[in-house]
Amino acid sequence: MTRKMWFALAVMALFGGIASAQDAKSVLQSATKAMGDVKSIQYSGTGHLSQLGQAFTPGGAYPETNVTSYMKTIDYASRSAKEELTRMEQIPPVKGGKGRKQAIRRRG
Repeated sequence: MTRKMWFALAVMALFGGIASAQDAKSVLQSATKAMGDVKSIQYSGTGHLSQLGQAFTPGGAYPETNVTSYMKTIDYASRSAKEELTRMEQIPPVKGGKGRKQAIRRRG
């Protein structure tokens, strides 16, 4: 068993050396050639945000927010970026007074 593990380790080290033999400049040049001249990039998605900090009640969960829409655009030519997101609080935190039962949708 030990022999097989050493053999596998030696093979991985050999292939790792071959893979790292390419320098960064050639890798970036081949990526640029494959993609063309990139002027801007845009990506989007949905997800979940958790805020680091303190729960509103002892032993309670940290504040949570669902991101229902997210889009970021980066324009390299004008050196600018734009980020838009729509978030929805599942259960808004109660901070005194009457608790709110409905979900709140915020954009910004």
